[in-house]
Amino acid sequence: MMSGSIGNFTDVYGVGACLLWILSGRTPASQTFFADGKRSRSQISECLALGLKDLDTTGLSIGLEAALAEDFRKRTQTVDELLRVVESWGQETLDSNPSTEILNL
Repeated sequence: MMSGSIGNFTDVYGVGACLLWILSGRTPASQTFFADGKRSRSQISECLALGLKDLDTTGLSIGLEAALAEDFRKRTQTVDELLRVVESWGQETLDSNPSTEILNL
């Protein structure tokens, strides 16, 4: 039986973890990039670079860092907030790379 808390913040973590895995092939618990147990923006950017190679992932990394924060009180509080970050990053990426094909999230 689980003894932790469950709420919107667990949904956000789950969605953030899925996005990281889909885009990089890595999970938040991946020992390859998160051996110290922390998920910093630079580590997340490094993971995203595996799958998104030449795209600027700064905005997405910021959003995923907030979604994957270990302290749930510091985590993005709703999936809607995370979606807005991802949509904003996607639009900025399309605007700055019009000939680049990226996932239509």
